[in-house]
Amino acid sequence: MITVKTMPVKEKLDHVLENSDIYESFLPNLIVQHLGSQAVQELRQSWSEGLRPIPPGTPVDDQYEIAYANWIWLAQTNLHFIREKMGDELPLGQVGHAERGQPL
Repeated sequence: MITVKTMPVKEKLDHVLENSDIYESFLPNLIVQHLGSQAVQELRQSWSEGLRPIPPGTPVDDQYEIAYANWIWLAQTNLHFIREKMGDELPLGQVGHAERGQPL
């Protein structure tokens, strides 16, 4: 029988927070290049509508649940925003190249 090692909740939390930071730093730069700073403000407003704060003293398990929900919210909001505002102007395949530091 194969034993599967479970990732500790704190490690999962760290990964989710890291990925959320990537979403929050990468996409505004892309949006400002293609749509301007007003569009970035709209995106950030959309983010704020669904992000939940993680209060100090929250148990790690609950921190992870909130952070994971926030990460999913960011991903869904980003995708919807790109499709709504940019349509076919920026194929989603190009987003992956930009994330890896490759030119669009």
